[in-house]
Order: sequence, then C-alpha cells, then structure tokens
Amino acid sequence: MYKRQGKELVAFAKEKGYTHVELHPVMEFLEDGSDGYPTSAYFAVSTRYGTPVEFAALVDELHQVGIGVILDWLPAQFPRYAGGLEKFDGTPLYEVKDLEMAVHPMWGTMLYNYDSPMVMDFLISNACFWLEVFHVDGLRMDDVDAMLYLDYGRKDGWTPNMYGSNENLQAIEFLKHLNSILKKRDPGALLIAQEDGLWPQLTDSVENDHLGFDYKWSGGWTKDLLSYLEAEPLDRRNYYDQLTLSMMYAYSEHYVLTLGKRDVGTLREFLEKLPGSSKQKNAQLRAAYGYLMLHPGVKMTAPDGDIMPELKTYIHDLNELYMSCPALYAMDGNSDGFEWIQFTSYDENVVAFLRKTEKPEETVLAVCNFSPVSYDSYQVGVPFAGKYKEVFNSDSGKYGGQGAVNARAKAAVHVECDNREFSLKLKLPAYGVAVFSCMPEKKSVKKETVKKTTEKSKGKRIDKAKMTVVEKSSAVKDAVKVVKKVTSRRKSSARKK
Repeated sequence: MYKRQGKELVAFAKEKGYTHVELHPVMEFLEDGSDGYPTSAYFAVSTRYGTPVEFAALVDELHQVGIGVILDWLPAQFPRYAGGLEKFDGTPLYEVKDLEMAVHPMWGTMLYNYDSPMVMDFLISNACFWLEVFHVDGLRMDDVDAMLYLDYGRKDGWTPNMYGSNENLQAIEFLKHLNSILKKRDPGALLIAQEDGLWPQLTDSVENDHLGFDYKWSGGWTKDLLSYLEAEPLDRRNYYDQLTLSMMYAYSEHYVLTLGKRDVGTLREFLEKLPGSSKQKNAQLRAAYGYLMLHPGVKMTAPDGDIMPELKTYIHDLNELYMSCPALYAMDGNSDGFEWIQFTSYDENVVAFLRKTEKPEETVLAVCNFSPVSYDSYQVGVPFAGKYKEVFNSDSGKYGGQGAVNARAKAAVHVECDNREFSLKLKLPAYGVAVFSCMPEKKSVKKETVKKTTEKSKGKRIDKAKMTVVEKSSAVKDAVKVVKKVTSRRKSSARKK
C-alpha cells in the first residue's frame, strides 16, 4: 500500500497544492477495521500497509516534492490486549495503578501512568523514533483531553489531584517535558494537540509555563459549522451564531481547522448530512470548504476516493487561492488581519469579512451565502473607495455551479452600508462564496500653499484631526452574550462526555 497507493498520494497532494499530508497511525495494531488507533506495537510499522523500507521511501518521495508528513500518535491510551502493554509483567506497569482510574471511560482502553519515569521515557523515545528514524515532520497527538482531565468522560468515581481539582498534574508535566525535548531535538517539528475541552493557552510556550504545542485541533469549530449546515435552510437563522462564534476565540490559540474524514466522515457521508437536492448539496459542500479556507487558522481537508472531478478542480483552485493571497495567511495569528463586515445577517444567512495584511492593496473581501437564495444585486460595505475584482467564486461552471459570477471588476460607490462610507452591489450565488481582491483608489495629492508665519499667528496651535471611532453596536454586545452562553454549554458537555 505504501508503494502503490503512496505514489497516488504523492501525485494527488502535489497536483492539488497541499503543503502537508497527515496520516492515520502507521504503527502496528491488532484490531482490523480500526484505522490503526488501538496501537499495539509503538516501534513497528504495520505490515498491513507495507514494509518499514517502503514507508521510509514514501516519506522521502513526499519530501522530494516539498510536502511534509504529519503522523497521528497516541500518547493517551493503549488497547487491552493479552499481547499488549496491559499488566505487562503481571502488574500495572504502564497503566494507572488504580483500576477505576486506569480505564478510559469512553473507549475502554487503558490510560498511561505519567507518574512513572519508565512510561515517560517509553513515550518520549517513541516520539523521537518517528521523527528521527523516519524523518516525519510532525505529530498530531490524539485524545489529549483524556490526558489533561481526571474527570474526562466521568460523572463520578474519579479522584481529584492534591489540590482538589480535576487537572492531571502528572500528564501536564509529561506534555511539557515531551514538547520541550522534541523542540530541542527538532525545532521545526509540528506538534498538534487534539483537545476538545477548554484548556487555556495550550499553544503557548513551555517557557511561559504552558504546554508548548504549535497548534490545537479545532474540533469545536467543526462541530459548530456542521450543526449549522445540517439545519434546514429556513431554520438556519436560529443557528447563525454557530457560524460566527469561532471569531470570538480564534486568536486565543493557534488552530487547525478541519473538515477531515474523522470529523465529517467520508465525502458521501458529509453530503448526506446536508439538506436539499444533489446540486444543492454539492454547492453547500463547496461553500463549506470555501469558508474553511477563508477563515483564520491552518486548514486541513481530506477528500477521499469518491471525490468528484469538479471538486478536485475546486480544491486545487482553493489551495492556489490561499497560496496566492498573503492576506489569507500572513497575519493568521493577529486579530488585525481579520475584520467583520456582516455578521448579524440572520435572515439572509450571509457573512462578509475582510482578510488583511499591513498593505491595503492586499486586502481580500469574502462574502459567503449559506442560503438557497441567489442575489443579482447584493449590497455589502467595503473598506475604501477603489476597484474590487472577483478572484474566486464557488458557483463557477467549472466546479459544477450555476455560473452566478461577477465577471467584471466593480468600483465602490459612495453609498453607506454596514456602517461604512463605501459599498458594492454584487452577484451572490445561492450556497456560494465570492472572493474579491481590493485595490484602493489612488488619491491625488494637491500642493498646498505654504504661508509665512506672521507675528499674529505665532503661538496659535492647529488642532490635529481626531479619528472617529464607531461604537460597538448592540449586535456586538449580543454576540458577546452568545459566546459566553455557548462556551459555557460546550465546557459543560466536554466534562460530561
């Protein structure tokens, strides 16, 4: 599989413009049909897929075309097999000694004892093994929330730490130690945590007494978007806040946004979750991928073997759009790189926003319509006078759309909209995403006559023009209330999983 399908993977990833591939666990496992997550032999490449030499060759082929390799890795749990790590020498050697606390409440697997130097050395050496022997470029650590919280998935029957709280102090210190060592040995390694709870500053540095991950897998973003998309169009106004909620916390961590297989299922399964006809489902799928690519955060998609030819082209062009627009990545971790234009259009189910750099001419305007209604003249506020040219539209005929595109560049008109002095009227396709480059109008500079200062004018001061600040609207205040409510609900559900 590494040899035959590996060549297909290299060709596909290169053609579509991906920078990295992320692989499910390649370590040996005993349970067929599990995608490798119940790892049974941490230092062995699974013979189901090929030999270690073939796996190493695949990594090398990807590197030769400039594509990095990220592996799923499981430091949180191990399966209960007679030939596995459970009671390895007849005693709880690798697992937590208290049996009630040793079993993962959701999967029935065993949880590691991070208080044991032997366990820590075993896991750290294994992480180094994959990075240094097979030269992979990063690790996505699965189920980190099960490591961090003593009460994860438990209603009762858990033992608090020495301070009477639910943090697993040993696991916290282990993760700090692990990430510190990995960064010292390979500063460029990508360390990603899959953590669905609300652990604060997970991607801050170990030097600042935090865990030191590079990115957090944003399961919350995916779940919110899916709950919105699965709603019937007439009901989506009631879920609209879940479309915009993510921007309330987008800069609290460095996030990986994902519409991958483990998050939304196969392409066929994803489409089945969406309402409407076949064409409408495909349009919504394109809109979802478009919103993913335009939203702040690192992107991960996982088109499978059922991918349609039009979607292949669409993903290629989305990746190309991302790489060609600095505004989509240059200030990804800076809140100055994003600005809402429309985020309270509940009835229209439209969001509009800017992605920016320090150069106004690199500004990108994105307008996303998640309703089945198309518009021939949809008005949206813009940041400045100038020309706005459509550079991407998910409804293009080459993607299987209806062709509701903006063929010509548009000049902003001096008509107020969305609390902005200038605005545009544009075509906006149903279930579609339109993206515009923004070119500011060049202002003519007039030469001013400089007068000599007279004795009468001496001592007078010329007041500088004061910048006007638009006060927060009541909609913003309402949005703040919404994020507090939804965050509280998500935190509560994370504890009850």
